[in-house]
Order: sequence, then structure tokens, then C-alpha cells
Amino acid sequence: MAETVNRDHPGQLGLSGVWIRFFINFFPAEFRRNYGNDMLIAFLDRRDDAIASHSKSLGLCAVVVTTMRTGWQYARAGIAERRLGARRNREFRRRHRNEPMLAAVISDLKYALRGHLRRPGLVAIAVITLALGIGASTAIFSAVNGVLLRPLAYPNSQELISIQVSSGICCSEGFYELSEPEYLDLAAQISSFSEVAGYSGTEVTMGDSLSARRIQVMRTTANLFPLLRVNPLLGRTFSSEEDLPDVPRVVLLGYGMWQAEFGGDPNVVGRSVVIADRPVTIIGVMPAGFEFPAPGVDAYIQLQIDRENPWARNNHYLPTIARLAPGATIEQARSEVNVLAARSTEDYPEYYPNTGYQIQLRSFQDSIVGLVKTPLYILLAAVGFVLLTACVNVANLLLAHGEARKREIAIRAAIGASGGRVTRQLLTESFLLAALGGVAGLGVAVIGVDALVAMAPSAVPRLDEIGIDGTVLGFSLLAAIATGLLFGVIPATHATRQDVQEVLKEGGGARGGVRSGHALRRTLVTTQVMLAVVLVTGSGLMLRSVINMYNVDKGFETDNILTFRINPSSSRYDTEPKRVSFYTQLLERMNALPGVAAAAAVHSLPMTGWSNNWSIIIEGRPVANIGEAPADLVQRVTPEYFDALGLTLVRGRLFTHQDDAASPPVVVISEAMAQKHWPGEDAIGKRMKVFRPSSPWIEVIGIVKDVRHQGPSQEPRPRWYVPHAQAYVSAYSSPLSTTIAVRSDSDPTPLMGPIRSLMTELDASVPISNIRTMEQILDGAVGRQRFVTTLLIVFGLLALFLAVVGVYGVISYTVSQRTHEIGLRMALGAKGSNVLTQVMREGLVLSLIGLGVGLAGSIALSRAFESMVFGITPTDPVTYGSVVIVLILAAAAATLLPARRASRVDPMMALREE
Repeated sequence: MAETVNRDHPGQLGLSGVWIRFFINFFPAEFRRNYGNDMLIAFLDRRDDAIASHSKSLGLCAVVVTTMRTGWQYARAGIAERRLGARRNREFRRRHRNEPMLAAVISDLKYALRGHLRRPGLVAIAVITLALGIGASTAIFSAVNGVLLRPLAYPNSQELISIQVSSGICCSEGFYELSEPEYLDLAAQISSFSEVAGYSGTEVTMGDSLSARRIQVMRTTANLFPLLRVNPLLGRTFSSEEDLPDVPRVVLLGYGMWQAEFGGDPNVVGRSVVIADRPVTIIGVMPAGFEFPAPGVDAYIQLQIDRENPWARNNHYLPTIARLAPGATIEQARSEVNVLAARSTEDYPEYYPNTGYQIQLRSFQDSIVGLVKTPLYILLAAVGFVLLTACVNVANLLLAHGEARKREIAIRAAIGASGGRVTRQLLTESFLLAALGGVAGLGVAVIGVDALVAMAPSAVPRLDEIGIDGTVLGFSLLAAIATGLLFGVIPATHATRQDVQEVLKEGGGARGGVRSGHALRRTLVTTQVMLAVVLVTGSGLMLRSVINMYNVDKGFETDNILTFRINPSSSRYDTEPKRVSFYTQLLERMNALPGVAAAAAVHSLPMTGWSNNWSIIIEGRPVANIGEAPADLVQRVTPEYFDALGLTLVRGRLFTHQDDAASPPVVVISEAMAQKHWPGEDAIGKRMKVFRPSSPWIEVIGIVKDVRHQGPSQEPRPRWYVPHAQAYVSAYSSPLSTTIAVRSDSDPTPLMGPIRSLMTELDASVPISNIRTMEQILDGAVGRQRFVTTLLIVFGLLALFLAVVGVYGVISYTVSQRTHEIGLRMALGAKGSNVLTQVMREGLVLSLIGLGVGLAGSIALSRAFESMVFGITPTDPVTYGSVVIVLILAAAAATLLPARRASRVDPMMALREE
């Protein structure tokens, strides 16, 4: 409060005035500002009157009395005024606690809506851009949520543990399934597990004669369903007695099979069906949605393990699952299984050599989704970049529009609107745009989810659980709020930092504001280019990898080859000679069909996922036990197999029909196997045998090129081939269930009709299943990489398009702001080509800065692609060079149009308009 403004008392307060000013401080601040000076002047007037009306000796006493009386009055009044103000404030807050904020928000929304309706073009562009970003992000998140984040559909599924082993013999590198003795050890000796169950999938024939059809069956131990805590919809599950050998088979129907084959009959329990040539009794139906371990299982039958005499420890075929005991942790279980592994290595040295026996525990959910976890998180990060690019694009759009609103915002600030009030209004406008974009984005997400499920290969687990649910809707809401902040804060902050006086003086065209706005917009465009470079580089790496997978030498051909699976009846073909005879007749007739170049039978086709891996003995290299014996992959094939799939003979000869059970056993090996066992020697004429006493020696008669059997990205492994007709002599058995491969000189699919007729003539009870071409099998083998690549390309192109639009927008806006300057330069003699070059240089410099930062970011993030690229490195120079060329061309195209417009400015028109 000023001491005084009265001309009669210019600062002559004296001690009494200072005292009274102290008492005036009892009043509230607002009251003091309004009336404090008047109150002080009034006291000074009374003090002067008291001095004038008394003698000099009494004047001092009069001043003291007047001061004390006035001070007491001011103090009482001030305290009363403070109390009254406090009561008024409390009452106001009580009555209007929510009204001011609510009214302000409604007012801001109305203003924002009116403003957006006046700018339909800008709003449409912003909403479409945000809808694409939010919709794509929501769709990918729905996949991540459904596949990776959502718990499995079993009670307390976090307690479920998948178990695998590695013994250093017999099987492929890494961890694999258990043998029966290993399963029994875990079930009996690990106290951290409350239950341990095993299961094994297979394909069998259901029905007989012409009604026979192939179904997917899961063989399980009796305790699997209690372990999963799942009850049947009808009937019961397996009892512990039904888990023993030689007990009659029973079957649990899957919900889908119950509906498709039995029409949902509630009285189906107790009925009998024929499965694998045996009548079995239906004991129950599993509930809808139960699909263990993955969709496609039609029924469940007992896995009857002979616990007194289980199969050998080197026969690894049994996937195993356990549930943690109450209070147990996976770390405790790991400690126990490590002790068991060490003890087993000591007890069974013939099975577990010095390489050691290891047991791996991981969550059952991880075991299901492990292969797709990295690709899905890469896609989520990629679509996050797209959303960020969309936000930057809209922020740039609002910044450009903000230049036109500078005078409006300056006037609002000049008439009293605070910076916070203006910021709130601008953020409200941004959030309204984000809300509209979010609603539109949900529509895009619904379409995107359907497209994702349709595009995704069957190898992606839990596809049926991908969809829009509460979690996904919550993500979409958070994405909309986040985008509103991301693209709204920058324009709002920029708008409130402008010089109001300068803007009003310049009529909204302050050059300093323009310069700062241009700098910010250039920074945002550079960010867009950087994000686009990262995405385009990632998609380029994946595209080159997929192309390499298709073009790599796989060791076999895929053109014009039709395949299908057959499984003749084991009761009708109950001896090995009968099986061999059936396939001999079938293939003779099939090779005679018009259009068939070669037809053959094989136990497992390349790219279909598995092979038998058997221990062998090399002649002249004795081993003490199976733990010391080498193991390689075996294929049992008919003589036409090499021709049908186009395998290349390197040395020696291939099989003929004379290589039958009556002739000496022979074998054809791969180059990798020849190099492994006979390095530096000629393997032709060498001998080997299966690791068992009764097996005969087999002579190597030929060497063929290596085959990438496990997939195009997997290196070939040593492999040996035996004739189907000799397999039960030299390699345990001639398989009854096989795959037929038929090569044609043109499209082989029309051959399926004659083949069905032939099968009906030969044996109508043999069902045909899994009809595919080799191209389809190859597509399935690279399906996961192709799926990720396709989405990355879409996201990369979208980000590139937004970046190009951003570059075009900045250069166009710069040209429009500099029209007068350009016209003046051209009036003074500048050529259009000079102007074009200068404008294009500006756009290219922005793009090159973003390109450089983006390439550096791509190199930094390249480790994420290490496990997904094939045939190249994550820093592949060809890919990076291609990205540089594409970005430069795109930036040049985005800059050319506004540069040409600038070079054609009419100097007189530009100066006249200015």
C-alpha cells in the first residue's frame, strides 16, 4: 500500500501514521488495495485537526488518544472483515464447488466445436490422420493383448509350467520333449509340483469304410484335466485306472467335434465310435473354448504309459506340463530339477554323456507364445512410431493454423485472458480432435483386427483370442488422451509465448513469431522423417529376409508338387509286407496316371516340422553305449521320392525298386552326413547301422545335396534315407501313415480327382487329408516372417507418406509466407531456377537431417532384428542404401511442387498483394 497520494500529506506519516498503517494490515489484501490509502489519509486529517484544536502542550496527548482510538477501530474492523470474507469464501466454495470448472469446460468445448465447424477441411485431415494412427495401434495392441498379455483360459494359469530337457544325444540342438522315464522321474521326485502331466498329439482315422475321416487326437495322461482344473461339459474325464496299459480305450470329445459330428446330442455319452480301427466309448464332452494345447484338437484319448517298463530314455516324444504346488515358486522347482538332473547323469551314464543332462522350466504361456513374442513387440513398437508420426503431423497442422490465429489469441490475452486460460482452450480443441480421432480409430481398429486375424499364419497361437475387449478399449482411450497431449501441447505452448504487443502492432504477422514457428515446424518435420526412416529400414530388412528365404537353395523343388496324407488301416495292413505291398501298388497306379511325372511316399515332408532322429553306429568305430553313439535324422522313402521333390544326386546312385526286403540293405546320405562321419573320405561303400543288436549293416550307395528340412532359415542337418521296402529290416519299421508327393509338369491340383478315384478302387477305407501343394507348405514355413514383413511395410509406407506430407506442408507454408520476398528478388533480377533450387535445398536439408538421425537410430535398434533376419545382417548396407535413395526421392518429390510454384511467382502480383 502506498504511504499517501494526498497532496496535503506527501509522505509525512510520522510515528502515528506508521502505527495506523500497521493496524490497517489487519484488513484483507484486496480491501487494503482498494481502501487502505483513503483510511490512512482520513486518520492523518483527524490527527491534524486534533493538533490544531489543542494547545501545544495538549496536542501530543490528543494525537496519542486519536491514534489509539483509530488503531483499535481499524484492528476490530479488519478482523471482522477477514472473518466475514472467510465465511463468504467457504459458502461460495460450498455452493459452487463444481460449477465454475464444469461451466468453463462446457464453454471451452462449445467454443472448440464452433471453431472446428468453421474449419472442416483441417478437422477432416487431422481426424483421418489420428484415426489411422490410433486404429492401427489399437489393432496391434489387441493382438499383443490376446496372444501375449491375457492369461491362459485355465484357473491360476500362472502356476502352469512347461518342462523340456536337453541330454546332448539323439535329438536336435537346444531343448526338446521328455522321454517316458524322464517324465516319471519328475512326477515322482519334484515336491514343488503338485501334478505333472504328459500329452502327445497325433492324427488318426475315425470311422470305417467309406465314412472314414482323419481327426486330430491328443493323447493325455489321466491327470491332465485335474491339473488344468477344467471340468467336462458332459460326462467325466479319465480315471486313474484308465491310464494303465491294456485298459480299454475311451474318448473325450472336443466341443467342436461334438457339434459337427454329433449335432450337439446331449445323450452322446456312452455311445461307441471307431477310432484307429478300434471301437471306443465316449465318456464326456469338453466345454466350448477348451482347446488344449492349441486349436484344432478334435478329441482326447488316454496316453497309457507302462510305468513298470517305459520306453527308453532316448525316445523323446512327450510334451510335459506341471502345476506348482501351493506356496512353491519356479525358482524352488528349478533347484529341485537341477538336483534331479545331476543325479540322473550319475545313474544313467549310458544315456547322459559328458555333455550333461539339463531340465528347462518356463511358464506354459511362454512356451506357447515364445516364438511370436519378439515379432509382436516389434510390431507394437512400429505402430507406436506410426502413431507418434501422426501426432507430429497434426501438431504441424495446428502450428500452421496457429499462425492464422495469432491475432485472435493476442486480442484475448490483451483483454485479460491469462496464459493458462488460453492454453486450456487450445488443449480443449486438441482433445476434441483426439476424441474424434479415437472414435474413428475404433472403427479402423475393428477392421484392422479382422484383417490381422485373416492375414496371420496358423503358426500364430491364440488367434481366436484376438479381439476388442475392455482392455483394448482402455488402451484406445489412453492412446486418444496421449495423442491429444502430444500434438496439442506444442502448438498451445507456442501460441502463449508470442509477444502480444508485437502481434497487435503487426496485425498478426510478426516476423519473429513467424521465424520461431517455422523453426518449430522444421524440427517436427525432421522428427517425422527420422521416424519414417526407422520404420522403412526395419521393413526393408524383413522384406529382404523373406525374399532370401524364398530364394535360398532349399535342396528340393516346390513347383507343381501336390501332397496329401494317407493312413491305411492298421488292422487290414497288420504286417510289414502288407504295408509295403499296398504302397507299391498305389504308387505304380499313381505314376501311370496322365499328367503325373513322379509320385512317391515319404514319412515326413520337408518344411512340415519334424523327423525321426536315431542313434547309429559307424562301421569300424565301436561305442560302449547309446550315449556315445552319434544320432542323425532319418527319412523312409520310396524310390521315386528323389525325383518327385527334385533332390540332386552328388555321387553314387539312388534307390530302385530292386532295393527291397530281399536285397542287401542300402542307404543314401546327405552331404552334411558324409562330411560329419567320413570327412576327407569317399563315403560311397561305407557301412552303418541303427543302434540295436539285431540291426543289419547298411551300405552307403549315394550322396544327395543337403535339404533344409526344418525350414528355409534353418541350416541343413545330417540326414540319411532308407528305402520304404527295406525300412522294417534296416530302420525299425516301414511307416503305415505317410505323405504322398505327386509331381506334375503343370498345375497339379486337377490330379486330385483321378487320385481319389484310384484310392477308392484300391482301398475305399483309406482317408485322404492335409491336401497341400509344396508352395503352400513353403508359404506356411515362412508365414510368420511374411506376416510381420507385410505389416511393417504397411506401417513404413504410412509413416513415409506422413513424412512426405509434412515436408510438403512446411515448404508450401514457407513459400506462401515469403511470396513478397520472392517477388521482390525476382523483380530485382533473380531467375526462377535460382528460386526453385533454393526452395528445394531447404526441403532436402530438412529431410537429410532426419535421414541421418533416422539411420543412426536404425543402427542402434538393429539388434531387435537379429533373430528375425535371414541371409543379411541387421546393418545390411544394401537395405540402408535403398532407404537413403527412397527417402531422398520422396523428399525431392514433396519439395518439387511448392518449389515450382515459388519459381513461377509473378513479381508485380506479389508486390501488389503485399
